[in-house]
Amino acid sequence: MKVGSVSEINALKTDMIPALATELKYRASHTVAPLNERGIPEREILILGDEKTPYSVIRKVMATCSENDYAKISFAVTRGGKQ
Repeated sequence: MKVGSVSEINALKTDMIPALATELKYRASHTVAPLNERGIPEREILILGDEKTPYSVIRKVMATCSENDYAKISFAVTRGGKQ
């Protein structure tokens, strides 16, 4: 599901990405996650990007995930490489 383009997300004045937060809440409502010692769900998420993805966008994605109980964040990077 697309929640916005890189330029749209980069232009946001806040670290929260509203469309992503909505999608994360929807998905969280359909799953059961383990609770940490404070009783907060700890869901896992994988962020996939490439060398063109600005850090400012990755930071906003991470902040949005963290605020929506996705605390176990993993990264994967795609490399274009020379053909």
